[in-house]
Amino acid sequence: MQFISFKWITGDKSPVSVLLVFLFLIFVTGTLIFYIFLLSGSIIFDISVSEMLLPFGERQIDNIWEIRYLQVSQQLSFFLLPALLMILLYRKSGLNFRLIDGRVGIKEFFLVFILAIFTMNLTIWTGLLNSKIELPQVLSGVEEWIKEKEEEAAGITGLLLKNERNMDYLITIFVLAVIPAVCEELIFRGVFQQIVGMFFRSKHLPVWITAIIFSVIHLQFYGFLPRIILGLIFGYLFLWSGNILIPIAAHFLNNFLASTLHIVNGLFRYDKGSIEEQDVSFSAFPLLSVIVVAIILYIFWRDYKKKRIIGI
Repeated sequence: MQFISFKWITGDKSPVSVLLVFLFLIFVTGTLIFYIFLLSGSIIFDISVSEMLLPFGERQIDNIWEIRYLQVSQQLSFFLLPALLMILLYRKSGLNFRLIDGRVGIKEFFLVFILAIFTMNLTIWTGLLNSKIELPQVLSGVEEWIKEKEEEAAGITGLLLKNERNMDYLITIFVLAVIPAVCEELIFRGVFQQIVGMFFRSKHLPVWITAIIFSVIHLQFYGFLPRIILGLIFGYLFLWSGNILIPIAAHFLNNFLASTLHIVNGLFRYDKGSIEEQDVSFSAFPLLSVIVVAIILYIFWRDYKKKRIIGI
């Protein structure tokens, strides 16, 4: 596939130029693609585009497939397709986004599985802490807006997690676990983290900056700290494994476990009414989770150092 006509775009490989192209693909190209999805959706579900864009609380949604369609459309438009375009556009210009730069096997995926289990408890605990944060009175308007967004997100997630048949559960896992894991890891770790790395010599700053942006972009204040934790874990997994499949697997397992637990017994909620009654002490189990997560990340770091020494 040739991109000769796009050489005027990809010819300048300076960090600022690459970042600007990246932002253009997300905000301009992504918006255009999403609008095409909206037009298609308006035909499929027999509703207007403006109605599809209304906030969740301002309209009645009777068709669960409409929500699934919108969720997948957003992921494809703003995450997956811009990421793939960046990779393809710059592939011929000498700037390669390294996605599979390291060999991984059963050992690495097994470690990711254990990591996901203990990370689950860690994110629940930090979510409880996050819910205790009170914004200053001067930001009361911001807090109200945050609560509205939280309720809207909770309502959408609640509808997506309603499963009356086994097939509904599989579709839910696809929409909430498979699609986000692939799309978000490609755009954040596969592309954005590497672009940020062009600005700094430090290997840690890109991981932290990407993790913060990853959390902010979800617009869920009560999940801000847990998502930073997840973003850091995914970022370091990618840095130290050199293989995008590892953070994708970790992201998938996290969303899969969270969705499944929510379906089984209604866990994984951060609403303040129920959380304020819970004791958020530094108990032994969160401490155990921190230790296990740290040990597994250390193993990835150790293997990363070994590969650098022997030149793999």
